[in-house]
Amino acid sequence: MSVITNDGATILKLMDIVHPAARTLVDIARAQDAEVGDGTTSVVLLAAQLLKEVRSFIEEGVSPHIIMKGFRKAAQLALDRIKELQITVDKSDPEQFRSLLMKCASTSMSSKLIHSEKPFFSNMVVDAIACLDQDDLDESLIGVKKIAGGGLQDSQLVRGVAFKKTFTYAGAEQQPKHFVDPLILCLNVELELKAEKDNAEVRVEAVSDYQAIVDAEWEIIYRKLEAIEKTGAKVVLSKLPIGDLATQWFADRDIFCAGRVAAGDLRRVVQAVGGSVQSTCSDIAREHLGTCGLFEERQIGGERYNIFESCPKAKTCTLLLRGGAEQFIEEVERSLHDALMVVKRAVRNGEVVAGGGAIEMELSAHIRKYALSIPGKVQLIIAAFAKALEIIPRQICDNAGLDSTDILNKLRMKHASGETWAGVDVDGSSGVRNNLDAFVWEPSLVKINAISSATEAACLILSVDETVRNPQSEAAQAGPRAPPGTAQHYEQNLFISLPACCTLWLEPLVRPTCEAGFLTAREWHDQMREVYVDVTSIMPGEAFWTTRGQSRGQEKQRGSTEKENGLEFSSVDDKSDNDSSAGEIPPPGTPLSQSPEVQGFPWPWRRQKLDLDSIATQPSVFDNPVTLKVYQPPPQYENSHRFDPSARWTWREEKAVIRKVDYRIMIWAFIMFFSLELDRSNISQANADNFLDDLGITTNDFNLGNILFRLTAVTANLETDWARCMDSLSDGAVEYCVYVPILSQWQSDFPGLPVRLFLLENGTVSDFALSVMLGFMQGGFIPDIVLYLSYFYTKSELPIRLAFFWLSNYTADLVSAFLATGILRLRGVGGRAGWRYLFLLEGALTLVVGITSFFLMPPGPTETRTWFRPKGWFNEREEVIIVNRVLRDDPTKSSMHNREGLSVGMIFEAVADWRMWPIYALGLTHLGSYCILLHYARETNWSYTVPVNPPQTYLTLSLRSIGFNTTETNLLSIPSIVLGMINLLLVVYLSERVNSRAGTAVLLQVWALPLLVALYTFNHDTSQWVYFAVVSLVAGYPYVHPIQVAWASRNSYSVRTRTVSASVYNMCVQAGNIIQANIYRKDDKPLYKRGNRVLIGICCMNIAEYAFTYIFYRTMNARRQKIWDSMTVKEREDYLENTTDEGNKRLDFRFAY
Repeated sequence: MSVITNDGATILKLMDIVHPAARTLVDIARAQDAEVGDGTTSVVLLAAQLLKEVRSFIEEGVSPHIIMKGFRKAAQLALDRIKELQITVDKSDPEQFRSLLMKCASTSMSSKLIHSEKPFFSNMVVDAIACLDQDDLDESLIGVKKIAGGGLQDSQLVRGVAFKKTFTYAGAEQQPKHFVDPLILCLNVELELKAEKDNAEVRVEAVSDYQAIVDAEWEIIYRKLEAIEKTGAKVVLSKLPIGDLATQWFADRDIFCAGRVAAGDLRRVVQAVGGSVQSTCSDIAREHLGTCGLFEERQIGGERYNIFESCPKAKTCTLLLRGGAEQFIEEVERSLHDALMVVKRAVRNGEVVAGGGAIEMELSAHIRKYALSIPGKVQLIIAAFAKALEIIPRQICDNAGLDSTDILNKLRMKHASGETWAGVDVDGSSGVRNNLDAFVWEPSLVKINAISSATEAACLILSVDETVRNPQSEAAQAGPRAPPGTAQHYEQNLFISLPACCTLWLEPLVRPTCEAGFLTAREWHDQMREVYVDVTSIMPGEAFWTTRGQSRGQEKQRGSTEKENGLEFSSVDDKSDNDSSAGEIPPPGTPLSQSPEVQGFPWPWRRQKLDLDSIATQPSVFDNPVTLKVYQPPPQYENSHRFDPSARWTWREEKAVIRKVDYRIMIWAFIMFFSLELDRSNISQANADNFLDDLGITTNDFNLGNILFRLTAVTANLETDWARCMDSLSDGAVEYCVYVPILSQWQSDFPGLPVRLFLLENGTVSDFALSVMLGFMQGGFIPDIVLYLSYFYTKSELPIRLAFFWLSNYTADLVSAFLATGILRLRGVGGRAGWRYLFLLEGALTLVVGITSFFLMPPGPTETRTWFRPKGWFNEREEVIIVNRVLRDDPTKSSMHNREGLSVGMIFEAVADWRMWPIYALGLTHLGSYCILLHYARETNWSYTVPVNPPQTYLTLSLRSIGFNTTETNLLSIPSIVLGMINLLLVVYLSERVNSRAGTAVLLQVWALPLLVALYTFNHDTSQWVYFAVVSLVAGYPYVHPIQVAWASRNSYSVRTRTVSASVYNMCVQAGNIIQANIYRKDDKPLYKRGNRVLIGICCMNIAEYAFTYIFYRTMNARRQKIWDSMTVKEREDYLENTTDEGNKRLDFRFAY
């Protein structure tokens, strides 16, 4: 008995599929048909066989993730093998190339009903593809017309446009049927007199009035016809009817016309002959008309066809298919469509392999051989994949009525002996032959797409974590019954967690499937979640996925089983959660900005409640193949071996890693800065012990010493950048790495002991020399350590860490005040002043810290292993988390490695980045006179700390001058320090919670302004305790320096700019300190009226400057967003791949403000 079926693609289209797994196979088969036009049945067969082969593994409890990993590995082996074996077609010989294309077309039609006419139709298919423009090969320009009657051999190819003659009136027979180089006019105009409606009533006064109505209608149509004749057109086509009057009128003037032309046919005519469809007969110009080399009306079978040949605008053709039954002709059309797509792909790609099951058997042998070389469960999965590939030749044998078992054994033997192209021979007696020599060829792209699609379909179906079972087929003790409504409530949560566009079509698909007892809504929710992530991962930084349903951790808490209305939800892979990393890549976690746990809360600083077992990996540019290619870390990046875009981790793991980094890195950075601040700020306590009088230094000399310290510190801020520059110029002769912050710290301490003991014997000169040396040695520490910390923390974590970093300033001042209270009592011991012992002891402490820093500060997160620390601080998993979380937050942090040099041009380019200037201006003070400040404020830019630093620096001097003794002065400086510590942490935390830098940094000016006004009103009669209270509030201002340092780092958006901007910004701050050191002068003490007046003016100016910075960055972002929104998705991808913009110049970067 013989069974004849329809084409596989046609069957899939006609089937009404409800089962979600089956729909997956159908959808992927349709995608295969749309992409390459062939191989749809192969995709379904292969995917189904893959699932069949691994069914036993699933039942035995093997994790689906391991199976998917094996499938993907095997599929990659298969694709690599195809690319290795494929034969590239030589297009230099047209005859040989045409012969190859005909063989590909014949192979495609071998399994079709028209296989007996393969030579005839193969020639027709190749000619049709040859008629198209070879650059784009637009198959839509190939028309297909089906004509009943005749045989297959009567089919023909028209090298142009052809369509069936439309309905015409008698006058059409008098029209000419043949034109050479005619002008063609295409219309969307009705050229027909309207027939009167039945029982219509027209009231007129006279018969002449009615005749006037009729004449007007005739006049209108005549004007249209005359306008058409004036164009010179010889062929007139219209989508709307052309009546008998117009038909006769055109016939009298030797013009051909056709009305009611199908829209598709008219569109192809316009594409081929040129011109455009006109909706009016007035103002028709020559460019609105098309032309062709030949137009004729030809009799084909029982029908007449209008044919346009030698069309100049578009290369097109039409296939006129003849045959008997209508269904037979439709099958011929589908078969030719497959052949056309195969030939098109062969022309475009030019690589072929042998068909007839030959390539599948070779792949099966290759993969099975590889499976024997690996251990573990994956070996079994890869072997199952190899066995599943044999379904293709097996099905060919079954379709041909051959013994599939015998032939497959022969094929296995031949491929084992090295006969690569041995395949099924349905005509020969042996059933096996070399199909490459037999010219059974297929484009390799068809096989590549078929294997990839089948593998993805199988993995998609396997990527479920629950199964719906019918309880009647299970044991009686299946478990307790869930509360009524549990299953419905669970499904509803899943549906609302998907976007609305997915819910509309997912819900009617899932519910019948769950009721039928196959899959749960959860399984399909997870699958659609993955699809949705793939679709939306175009823009970096955008939301990839949002969910309002239950998290995975909450699902585990509800138990392993749920029953409702006869359905049981049971877990099948909870026991293999540890293997999840070996299988399919889960999607990234929910972005924190869209976390459902914090949405709707009125307080932006409320702590987020996160499921610690949910995925913490944030969406980034690495989730999109296009942007992954753009932002891929270079090989020289020191952490590139730990970069993995597929890495996923939980919040529990991330929090543990952050705590470890805080403990290992942040605490020691705090200690380093604490020792540096202790070493450089004890001058304030020395002032309380007659430091100036002992050395014979005046207040102005003291100011000059501070200026020298700041100037050398400003110069030293770029020492790291110049070290990088020297490294670049010397081609690595000067090795530079992140140990430079430690060197800066050590250099600031090592000479401290002899310098302090020796130089401070010579009054003014010794003070100046010490100031210059300390400024030069300490200046580069802060920008280097800020850059260093950015290697370990994200941009949202860095500000609060910098807040704790600068908290060491206050801690050092606090500790220093207590230490000074005791140490300064040593005054007179050994004939030395107390402040000399203060310098000696605190300098010794910082020396120890500096030397220890050599051993406790690694260059980076993956370089913690040394000879004295062989195991390092972080294991491989922790290094992966540290590196990938930082790069996902800011992918530009891999643009330079930590030993890479900077050229002079690179430093200059970073300094010249005008987009960073507003932030620099917030820390910069113009060296102008205070008169210029008050009268020409528009020309000056003052540091954000200038209004409050002088009261803080001179607090001890002011307290001593109004009557407090040394001990009281040091103790009274403590409240302002404690207040400053509290304000520092609060303002930095607030800046991140409200996501505003300018709005929180300006709080310093708002804090200082009323206090400075009060300070300005004081006089000699003011109580010393009132003065102390106000000055302490001024000195305890909210320190916004960490906010602005992190702000500069965030807006740099490249390692190069971040390196230089940290130094330049700190230089601006030091320049501001130079100015503030001269605001309080000797002739202005003790109330410093003039200085406070200047500070009030500066404070008001800074408020305006923050407003300008806010507007500046907001405007920049709005302008970029407008440009980005105007670009298409293709233009955005092209920009990301090819742009020369770098760092914060990129259109896809948005400034923080």
